[in-house]
Amino acid sequence: MQDVHAQVQGVHTLFNSGAVRIENEEDNTKNSRDDTGMEMDEEELHLSLSRPIYLREHQRDMARRHVKRLADTSNAFKFSLASFTILTNDEKTRSFLAVEVGAGHAEFEAFSNGLNPLLTELRQPLYYSSARYHISFAWILSESESGNGGLSEDLAKQLDDKYGSRLRDIIMDVDKINLKIGKQIQKCRLK
Repeated sequence: MQDVHAQVQGVHTLFNSGAVRIENEEDNTKNSRDDTGMEMDEEELHLSLSRPIYLREHQRDMARRHVKRLADTSNAFKFSLASFTILTNDEKTRSFLAVEVGAGHAEFEAFSNGLNPLLTELRQPLYYSSARYHISFAWILSESESGNGGLSEDLAKQLDDKYGSRLRDIIMDVDKINLKIGKQIQKCRLK
């Protein structure tokens, strides 16, 4: 992964290979070092089920109730990862190294589609019609019109060749959905 660190501006570890947790008592920040020794923010990897949306203060409780009801009627499930890929945001200002979901895609899609009535009522954009559920683990600012920021599909292929079989062995449980509004995170358990 050393070659990836040299090309990107933000990295999160995918494989728990003995990362060491560092706590800064002065400002209460938590960081970790991966097996390359690079320090990283201790931000959880996440998989988005909607685009970022903008809520007014009076809309927040409605969003919380909707996500809670949806979680209460959704079963916990397992998912696996399929392959490495390069993705670019809509504005083409940032590119991401990511891993795409394999098994579990239908379950993520069902939950994401369950958000559509809320998003429609709030006049917010729906998630992509051909959603590529993924976990981003590194990013780079894009400076070209292509929006790839210098990341190439060759890099994704190299990562897949080197780490793909290990990646596809990872199976994760989904037993809760987190709703993040501002800095607040509400954890909603699935049934």
